[in-house]
Amino acid sequence: MPDVEAGRTPTHTHWSRQEVGILDRFARALASDRYPSVEAAATACRLAMRDAGLPGRSQYGVRGRLRKQAESFGRLRRDRFWTAGELRRLARIASDYAAGLYPNVGSAAAAGLRALGRAGPKGRRTRSGVQRIIFDRAHDLGRPKRWRYWTEAENRMCDSWLRWYERHRSVRRYRPSREAIAGFREELQNAGYERTLYACGTYFYKRRLRLMGIA
Repeated sequence: MPDVEAGRTPTHTHWSRQEVGILDRFARALASDRYPSVEAAATACRLAMRDAGLPGRSQYGVRGRLRKQAESFGRLRRDRFWTAGELRRLARIASDYAAGLYPNVGSAAAAGLRALGRAGPKGRRTRSGVQRIIFDRAHDLGRPKRWRYWTEAENRMCDSWLRWYERHRSVRRYRPSREAIAGFREELQNAGYERTLYACGTYFYKRRLRLMGIA
């Protein structure tokens, strides 16, 4: 246990029964596909905790615990094996996406989810998992991997996460830069933009320096 009496600040506090009750409610909603992503559910969960007058938890902490709890309620793990039947259904969507029949990978992923339904061995897939399969398969079919210039909409998302990072960067135990970049990428994916985690991280730091007047 942390030596509080000796002046050390505890780096972890146990979750209260009230916190767990709120988190369980949102974990069940996430497992039932009532939220598009873990990030969205975690944001709503933190707001509910704040409204209940509970101590603030980081987005990183709530997101991690929420993901695990949702999986215990039946939400699929992102890394479980894809069946041959699932891949065949997504191959048709990926082929159309590679041919330019979808405006972005987000719309292709939505079509992929509809095509899969609950065909998987354990139920419905996550949108980000379907998007990743379609994206990779489309590139195998010849879709160019050239990255576009960053759009104004993407810049606004990046700036929003930069502001979040500046507010939380002193809390190092929560790894705010990693959390901000992961949140930035997930928001981009949900909006249908195709960016890798590496590209998001590189652009995040470059834009921060540019806004600070250093680069």
